[in-house]
Amino acid sequence: MTDDNAATPKPSPLDAERARLRESGYTDSEVSQIPISRATGSPQAQATGVGVGVGGQGVLAGVLANLGVLLAHARNVLPALLLDFKKTFDGSAAPFERGKALGSLVVKLAIVGVLGYAVKQEWNQHIISTPEITVQQAREAGANANAATHHPRM
Repeated sequence: MTDDNAATPKPSPLDAERARLRESGYTDSEVSQIPISRATGSPQAQATGVGVGVGGQGVLAGVLANLGVLLAHARNVLPALLLDFKKTFDGSAAPFERGKALGSLVVKLAIVGVLGYAVKQEWNQHIISTPEITVQQAREAGANANAATHHPRM
């Protein structure tokens, strides 16, 4: 005698959640991302109960999330920056230690600078330029439509 129940796995709470999300209208891609974002503690998932990429996450939220990551990184590095700065200008420290602290200081500041530049570029691209590009494309489309109606092709 064989036990058919032993061969079929029991549905897990995750399977039930996936089924509920599919019934709510989420795509398979969204359904696969929601449990991951909840497990990693995504602020968007915690605030809305839904995962990254769904539930109203827009470009601004992504840019602000990256800015938050940059600020958190800078805040976490700040004590080490201050220590390196003090050690670099400490006359009683050995020259090797002062050079090492200076090198560390330069690298940490470069990382924060590069991350800041990336966030600035993302802000300019997604927040500043997108509305201007959309308006320009709408004008071009209107001009093309206008030209097509006044100058029919032969």
